[in-house]
Order: sequence, then C-alpha cells, then structure tokens
Amino acid sequence: MNSASKLAKILRDIYGESFGNESDEPFAIGWDQLRALAGGSLSESLVRVIGKKLAKRAFVLVPLDDDLVVATEGDFSFRRLPERLRRRRRRRRRRRRRRRRNG
Repeated sequence: MNSASKLAKILRDIYGESFGNESDEPFAIGWDQLRALAGGSLSESLVRVIGKKLAKRAFVLVPLDDDLVVATEGDFSFRRLPERLRRRRRRRRRRRRRRRRNG
C-alpha cells in the first residue's frame, strides 16, 4: 500500500504529464483509479491526508461524486463576493431571526 506522501507525488507527476493534448492542466481521476494507485483500500482519512500533502505544494484535490479533480491553486479564477452582497445577506438573516422571535 502506498503512503499519502507517495500518492500525492504520483498525482503531482501526473499533473505535469502530457495527455489529452494538454500538460500542466487540471485532471480528473476516478475513485477506482486512485484506489488502484493506493494498492488497496482508500479511506476518507487517506484522501484527506493526500489533499493536505498536495496543498503544501499549492495543489488541490477536489472530491466529486465519481472523480477527484487534481489542480493547482492557479488553475482557479474566481470572483470575490462584493461587500454589497454580503451586507444584503446579513440583513436578510437578521430579518428572518426577528420574524422567528416575534413569530
């Protein structure tokens, strides 16, 4: 059975491999494929430790229903939630609480 450190290194190496006409791109690996790389069983705690080992090298492991996605932090581009939306959300929450109390 491979250790979490070894599995994390294998996943980082796969990330750098060229396949599907791409290299250094996010990829999905099936749970059964990762289980085979692990050499047997694949526990939740092992997946969590692999994710932590990857995070130390700026990689992320995102579990989905049928696959796990391996990517780098730089692969994600996202928008920050604007302050106006955070304030609106807080106001709605306060109103709901008041309604429940006054009920």
